[in-house]
Amino acid sequence: MKIGMLTSGGDCQALNAAMRGVVKALSENVEDLEVYGFFDGYKGLIYGNYRLLESKDFSGILTKGGTILGSSRQPFKLMRVPDENGLDKVEAMKSTYYKLNLDCLVILGGNGTEKTANLLREEGLHVIHLPKTIDNDIYGTDVTFGFQSAINVACNAIDCIHTTAASHNRVFIVEVMGHKVGWLTLYAGVASGADIILLPEIPYDIDKVVEAIDKRHKEGKGFTILAVAEGAISKEDALLSKKDLKKKRENSPFPSVSYEIAKRIEERTGSEARVTVPGHTQRGGSPCPYDRVLCTRLGSAAAQSILDQDYGNMIAMINGETTRVPLGEVAGKLKMVDPDCQMIQEAKRIGLCDANQTVSITKDFDGHTLDHLKTLPDTIRFITEDGHGVQSNEVMAKAFAICAKKGITIMSHAEDMDISPWDYRLAENIETIRNLHLCEYYGTRLHMCHVSTKEAVDAIRMSRLRGARVSCEVTPHHLWFDDSRLQYKVNPPIRKAEDVTALMDAIKDGTVTCIGTDHAPHLLADKQGGCGRAASGMPMVQFSLPAMLGLTDQGVLTVERMVELMCH
Repeated sequence: MKIGMLTSGGDCQALNAAMRGVVKALSENVEDLEVYGFFDGYKGLIYGNYRLLESKDFSGILTKGGTILGSSRQPFKLMRVPDENGLDKVEAMKSTYYKLNLDCLVILGGNGTEKTANLLREEGLHVIHLPKTIDNDIYGTDVTFGFQSAINVACNAIDCIHTTAASHNRVFIVEVMGHKVGWLTLYAGVASGADIILLPEIPYDIDKVVEAIDKRHKEGKGFTILAVAEGAISKEDALLSKKDLKKKRENSPFPSVSYEIAKRIEERTGSEARVTVPGHTQRGGSPCPYDRVLCTRLGSAAAQSILDQDYGNMIAMINGETTRVPLGEVAGKLKMVDPDCQMIQEAKRIGLCDANQTVSITKDFDGHTLDHLKTLPDTIRFITEDGHGVQSNEVMAKAFAICAKKGITIMSHAEDMDISPWDYRLAENIETIRNLHLCEYYGTRLHMCHVSTKEAVDAIRMSRLRGARVSCEVTPHHLWFDDSRLQYKVNPPIRKAEDVTALMDAIKDGTVTCIGTDHAPHLLADKQGGCGRAASGMPMVQFSLPAMLGLTDQGVLTVERMVELMCH
């Protein structure tokens, strides 16, 4: 058996451990094994720079950081572009593979590396991918190797800042690696007791940052530590196009966002603010014990996949078990931090991540908007499909595909349709089922606004059981049962008692969230609020202003709160 191995992209602490795991497992099960190592990533495969490795090359490297093969970055978008001498890179890689008569090529790397691995799979080569990145942003696996080791380094940096920050009553910002995703910053920040955490996925509000610092000062806490991802972005910058954001950063007087935040804090609070950047130390050093075990398991599982001649897979770790995931299903997708995930909510509960601001952009999906979607900053959380009837299947499919790749949530509105209430009901059901299907197919995150029919609730339940990433909400006025209001085109009320019953059950079990904001105040008896009785027989209240309910910024209204406020 002949296999090739290469490590591509940014290095990390456990690359050697993963290669060792593959080779040791194959060596125990294959009598005649040849392992060819390609130097400097895909460069070695392109230009034929390799050598036959011996068993001694894999001895004593379990605890050794970096990579014995060397690495380099070869952007996926340039793989189809000939080099300066006109060499076709893809054909060159295939030629090297066939020249050595390889049975399989084992590729260790991150997202860009994975996309090229999938390209080679599509070209007919036998490949296995092992997910490496300190960012933990590879879709389809719970954890990537290098992530835990980088957490340890980042934690140590923040831990060491604590004593000096406390001694001088300063604000310290520790900039953690992560351009597009904030897993490393989130875990390191929580583990090391940072006071504020800023992530790329949740644009921050500098006013809230200052409020959090002032609050600590008033409580007698003289210092504040911020864990800031290098890709953190303000809510103002998140609204810029990629082109405008790039131009702003090129003309910025600050080396990175952390220095800009420090300047703003000093101006607003008068406190000294200092920035510490651990930088590439987060990639270096010996792999931690967790990563050593992880890589040994992933390497062994990769070897078994090769022995089974089951190629074209990424070897993932899911729920503590090694799993083969087809490359075609995951290549090109980022695993972002979900702003609504349990860990974020838990962090907010103890006062972290409160300085973040959700950005919402409303656009009607049409051909022009598809081009606009491709240029949006990767940090935008929501793209909203906002009314005017059901969009075409072709346009929506393209929108879901684009948003899946960029990690953007689609917020679906089935309202403001210029049609009769009776047709509205049918249109909502059709749109709900169509969007759920696209959500499942592309792996896009979907948030459905103003769910109002039993059929829609049932479809959402089934889709979530199949693993779809879908959330949904309803506003109080959807829980009214009043045929007299069918004259309204905007937000038409529920017409069947079974709809209200289904919605109430869905609210109670968490399938649907009831929010206090009312987007159609003209439906109320007066502008101060109204009371009534739902078709289910349960008294309901409805107010046009969330503040009247004493709600949170998100306007969350629980069933208990509705009962408490009923008939006032």
